[in-house]
Amino acid sequence: MKLQEKIQFHKPITTSREFFKDNVGVKCVHYGDIYKNYSGKTIPSSCIINNFANEVSSDKLLYCDSIIVPDVTETVSDWGHFTYIKYDGTPYINGTHAVALTCESEDELKYIFRYLSSNHNCKRLQTLLNGSTVFQISIKDFGRFLLENYHESQDEQSHIVDILGTLDDKIENNSKKAEEYEKMIELYFEQLLSEKTNEWNEQSLLDIAEYTNGLAMQKFRPRGIDYIPVVKIKELSQGRTDSNSEQADVAIGNKFIIDDGDIVFAWSGTLMVKIWCGGKAGLNQHLFKVTSEKHPKWFVYLWTKHHLIKFQNIAKGKAVTMGHIKRDDLAKSSAFIPPSNTFAQYDRIIAPIYERIVILQQENRKLMSLKSRYLQRFFG
Repeated sequence: MKLQEKIQFHKPITTSREFFKDNVGVKCVHYGDIYKNYSGKTIPSSCIINNFANEVSSDKLLYCDSIIVPDVTETVSDWGHFTYIKYDGTPYINGTHAVALTCESEDELKYIFRYLSSNHNCKRLQTLLNGSTVFQISIKDFGRFLLENYHESQDEQSHIVDILGTLDDKIENNSKKAEEYEKMIELYFEQLLSEKTNEWNEQSLLDIAEYTNGLAMQKFRPRGIDYIPVVKIKELSQGRTDSNSEQADVAIGNKFIIDDGDIVFAWSGTLMVKIWCGGKAGLNQHLFKVTSEKHPKWFVYLWTKHHLIKFQNIAKGKAVTMGHIKRDDLAKSSAFIPPSNTFAQYDRIIAPIYERIVILQQENRKLMSLKSRYLQRFFG
């Protein structure tokens, strides 16, 4: 059977997720979901929608695995985040700017996903984008690219899928473990706070840690062949830098360099607190590097995260394009210090778990690097 008879493109249903609420049993994958690390996973509950029966015909629903392809981007170099969606028994639709590609053979669909995910083929596809301020790719051009360039035999496909699938499984298992450990240290922290008495010393976030703002890295371009990648909100969100990340001079100083295990707090735009495990990098403005000479990393990390929802609400209340918080908001946020014996007891429990999160993420970075080399080997 020819490839054009095996694959099918499903145009996105142009509707906002806000229009659908709280429906049990139907989900929708939108353009924004492509960038949220859902690849290879079942569709998360955050994609649940409502009233689809009255707005979307049943023939638009998908009941199989699919590859979600963005059909629009503001920056050509950022286009190419494909997401492999696993069907979990719940029908779903592809929403705004999310083209769904399905195939009769699940194995072949997995291979097509690997094929598209290679840096070489992604760069080739980027040349098909059209536009000036907003760039788009047509389904016709996308399909023609597959037909003209995709020739591997079934045996070759199976070999490639097996190797890359093994790596993906290990990466996913590590990610799940890291998420479980993250929840574990949060539960221990809640348990610690439940033991608070009048003997605890009340301080502020600025008392327990130093919040160092990053630099405007466009002012510190590499002056030679040596450089470090720059971490902005995009890199912090995805947990790594990539070939599209900006570069900075290595001489910016350790104060503005982050490495594995460091705490990074995005205080503007999309507010988040992360344990960075993407290797050595320069920290851009609008991001805090959170350090402490007094307390272990887990303590300042969990106290900062403890106030995150409050900070996000403050940022939402700002009447500007990018909401943010001020250093004064940190000064007004309390952090309670337990007695030394209680502190030591929890440090013995939480510190090794925090370190385990870092180790798992470091291993994932090595596995992703290995995967990139295999993609280069298989697809050029």
